[in-house]
Amino acid sequence: MKIKPNANLLIVSRLRMAGILTLLLTRWTIAGDLQPSTVPTTALTQPAPTGPRSTQPDGKRYESDDKNGGIYGNMERRIAKLKGPCDLIFIGDSITQGWNGNVWTEFYGKRTPLNYGIPGDATQNVLFRLNYEGLKTLKPKVAVILIGTNNTGDPAAEIAAGVKAVINKTLELFPDCKIILLDILPTARKTETVVAANALIAQLSDEKKIFRLNLGEKMIKEGDSWKGLGKDRLHLTEEGYRIWAETMEPLLARLLDEKKP
Repeated sequence: MKIKPNANLLIVSRLRMAGILTLLLTRWTIAGDLQPSTVPTTALTQPAPTGPRSTQPDGKRYESDDKNGGIYGNMERRIAKLKGPCDLIFIGDSITQGWNGNVWTEFYGKRTPLNYGIPGDATQNVLFRLNYEGLKTLKPKVAVILIGTNNTGDPAAEIAAGVKAVINKTLELFPDCKIILLDILPTARKTETVVAANALIAQLSDEKKIFRLNLGEKMIKEGDSWKGLGKDRLHLTEEGYRIWAETMEPLLARLLDEKKP
């Protein structure tokens, strides 16, 4: 014998089930809104950097340097020595950092320069250092940029892009300054890459704000090296720094608006 279900009991049962389902769905929705796993990943992560690594600020190489305050202490001390604005800033790597003392004093002793070179730096490392807030007080009239030698493992186009990024950051920091842009100097490191990169770097000059200085024309080939380079065929000798200073001096004096005595 079939038992007929009571109609009232069925209605009550269905209403109860509907109420439970509604409650569960509400809780799931609220919980889902609060769970990080339900949030699109794009909302939790920063956009990936665009462009080659040569154009992305990178300070990782300084992380192990905790001596005397590390890289930040280094930059702070250099700037503190100036005790105010400077006439010009030299931006680069070990070639810039290693200026010969005699030549430096002869050409820049009566001016107010800042040597902002760090050995081993590539364009991305310079971009990191140019983010240092203390630089904003300097207001140089001229920035001398020589960078890219330590990027020669990259394609020429990426090296040039990195140099351009350094120029743009420098002008962002010092909108009123003029830039003297040096070609990458002759080196035994991947000569073909350097030549190709320099062809692109030369196009960054506009002779209004950015002025090209090609020392390679003065540093002629001598055997398996070039005039003005040391035994490592990379770093400059005193002769090399004198070539740099003497070649740059007429342009530098004009950009500094110095009057001849």
